[in-house]
Amino acid sequence: MADAYPKAASQAAAVQHPGAPGTSIGVNAWSECPEGRLCLWDNREAGGLRLAAIAAPNDWRLTSASVNRTNSVWNRTGATAYLRDDSCPIYLRVDPGDRLTDLGSIDRIGCDGNWNNKIDSGLFG
Repeated sequence: MADAYPKAASQAAAVQHPGAPGTSIGVNAWSECPEGRLCLWDNREAGGLRLAAIAAPNDWRLTSASVNRTNSVWNRTGATAYLRDDSCPIYLRVDPGDRLTDLGSIDRIGCDGNWNNKIDSGLFG
């Protein structure tokens, strides 16, 4: 699956790794993401409500209250996660350890706009 869904060029700038020099990651809701989980929040920089903390290797679907609200993600699993917008035939690839601080800065290649408030479901590959 990794070859079918490469990362968008705009995603490279959005990925931060905890402790990397020059990152702006501070004290906030990031600490609420348990190790071994894929966590999704409704604001940039994990500044809002944590919508989900999903364990690999499950395929998953957000609850109706959480659909289309995700704006930041941290993959603390050992597997690559593929996040999906049901209205778009592509996935957003999130590698193990990737922390996406603003999905609004990542283009949806093949679909209009960006990934802000677009996540409905996903899987691990």
